[in-house]
This record gives sequence, C-alpha cells and structure tokens, in this order.
Amino acid sequence: MRIQEEIISISLSEEDLIEGRIDTLEKDLKPLLKRKNDLRIEINKDVDKLFAKRRTLARFQET
Repeated sequence: MRIQEEIISISLSEEDLIEGRIDTLEKDLKPLLKRKNDLRIEINKDVDKLFAKRRTLARFQET
C-alpha cells in the first residue's frame, strides 16, 4: 500500500510541475499570438494598398 501511495504522490507532483510549465508556456505564447495578429493586420493593409495602386495603374493604362 505504501508503494502505491508513493507512486500517487510522485504522479501528483509531476502533474503539478507539468501544469506549471503549461501555464508558463501559455503566458509566453500570449504576446506571440498578439504579434502574429498585428503582423497579419499590417500585411493585409499593405496588400490592400498594393491592390489600390494596381487598380490606379490599370486605369492609367486604359486611357
């Protein structure tokens, strides 16, 4: 019985360590996801500008 209790204790300790590591990684991930989203928005704005320039050039070429 003691061995089983010890194994359970070790398992719970490992679980606590893993949960702590998961929390740390999630905190580290948060600013990275924000940066990714900011970059995506910035890229979309740049693409929109390029399409607008392309439309303007196409109008000039039509005349």
